[in-house]
Amino acid sequence: MLYTVIGVLLSASLTTAQTSTATDSVYLAGEAAYRDGRYAESVAHLRNAVRASSDSAEAWSLLGRALYRNGEYLEAERAMREAIHRAPIRSEYYTYLGLILTEQQRLNDATAAYFTALGIAPSNTEA
Repeated sequence: MLYTVIGVLLSASLTTAQTSTATDSVYLAGEAAYRDGRYAESVAHLRNAVRASSDSAEAWSLLGRALYRNGEYLEAERAMREAIHRAPIRSEYYTYLGLILTEQQRLNDATAAYFTALGIAPSNTEA
């Protein structure tokens, strides 16, 4: 019985590690596509990454930035808000949100996002 329990635990551990590795590779592919300016491809990879690991603030943030670059502003806003929900003290996420809101001509909301970024990190020159 002990061997069965150990076997189940090892199997679950390996499955988690395999999933994590697959998620990491999808995220890295999305990151590489973003760096190369292939935003539609980046969005596709990053959507898969957040489906596999919805708790990753960094994946949500990069998805938001890729969507922004791809001209999908409402989806970009949603993704950036997901990133903020998961990591509310990252000032750069509020700066990105401000850019997205500015593009949508929602200047009062954008200003609030920039001020929040500055409240977290007063030296954030982008905000």
